[in-house]
Amino acid sequence: MIENLEFIRGQVDIRHLVPPEVNLVKKGTCYMGHCPLHPDKTPSFSVSLDGKRYYCHGCHKSGDGIALQQEMSGQTFPEAAETMAKIYNIEIEHTKNPAADEPEYHRREKLYLANAHVLQNYQENAPENVDGEHVNLDGRKFSPETVQHFGVVVLRDNHFLGNHFSRLNLDAECLEELGLIKKSGRGGFYDFFNDRILFPICTAFGKIAGFAGANQFLLPQNWPNAPIDPKAAFSKNPACFLAFPKTKNLSKKTRPPFWWRAISMR
Repeated sequence: MIENLEFIRGQVDIRHLVPPEVNLVKKGTCYMGHCPLHPDKTPSFSVSLDGKRYYCHGCHKSGDGIALQQEMSGQTFPEAAETMAKIYNIEIEHTKNPAADEPEYHRREKLYLANAHVLQNYQENAPENVDGEHVNLDGRKFSPETVQHFGVVVLRDNHFLGNHFSRLNLDAECLEELGLIKKSGRGGFYDFFNDRILFPICTAFGKIAGFAGANQFLLPQNWPNAPIDPKAAFSKNPACFLAFPKTKNLSKKTRPPFWWRAISMR
């Protein structure tokens, strides 16, 4: 098994991996282009702004750079990982840890990608004309630059995920496991985060591990977090996840009104 698989994944930039005919163009919260995995007359292939995740609105395939390499080349998962390691000049480290096998990697990756897809849809459906002046926490206002840089989203009071997860090609069971939706007494679903200011919590590799939701009238210590189950998107080993891993080299004006929040699990 590959010990430094997460590091390899974190180095791969899908924008440099896809062939030129994909013709990626920045549109809003992502890049759009023609899907390299199926005949695509209109651009349906989206890539996250950091180049780490892709999703096709046509064939509904999604994943990271290693998964895309698998799809495009027909390689096995280990072969695709080794190919990316060679391209980025990374020496592969092997381990005998049974928890680092391919099925577990794909299971966890599915949850991380679901979080990423959720955030993208939140951003695309955020209230119009919402800028930093609307994000007010304990008397402190975010600048528009900070809102965009850290992925801060203002959610409407409309239970967006619970009402539209099927249309968004999101799996209800997966969203429940992530703690983002709950079953209602009427047989439907409602959002765990609703009418909130939302902050993505990222791992050191940039994966969206979860979210923290804030009511602008509540202090940070009273913010609700999505339930974190070590068996879901996280390892059982102790770990620390930062809400804002991009604070380096930012001015004090750009930084969030608190430096970072951490979740440690044992």
